[in-house]
Amino acid sequence: MSVADFIRAASGRVDAVRVVGSAVNPLLWLNGLITLPCLAGAFWTTDLWKSFVYFGLAIFLLLVTVLVFAYFMIRDPDRLQSENYQIRRHALKVIVRKGAKAELVDVAREIARVEKLEGGFEHGDKR
Repeated sequence: MSVADFIRAASGRVDAVRVVGSAVNPLLWLNGLITLPCLAGAFWTTDLWKSFVYFGLAIFLLLVTVLVFAYFMIRDPDRLQSENYQIRRHALKVIVRKGAKAELVDVAREIARVEKLEGGFEHGDKR
C-alpha cells in the first residue's frame, strides 16, 4: 500500500466519523489524534519508561472508547445512531404525543414516487 493510498483511505474514514455524529464521536476523534502519535512515540523513544507511558496511554484511550461504546450499547443504543436519526425519532415522538392519527404516521413510511403534473414540466422548464 502506497502512502497516497493510505492517505486516501484515512480521509475516507475521517468523513465517515464526521457524518455519523453519535455519542462516541468525540472519543473516536481523540483516538485518531492521540493513539497513533503515542504508539509512534513508544516505538521511537529510547527511554523504557517513556515507552511504557506512551504505549499505556494509547491502550488506555482505546480501552476507554470500547467501554464507553459498550455502555451506550447496553444502556441507550439510540445515542449511537446518527444525529439525523435522533432528530427524526424525536419528531415522530412529538407527533405521536400530540395525538396524531395513525394515517399521519403511516405517511412517513410510504415510498416516495414521481408523478407527472397535468400540463406539467415533463422535460424541464420550456418557455
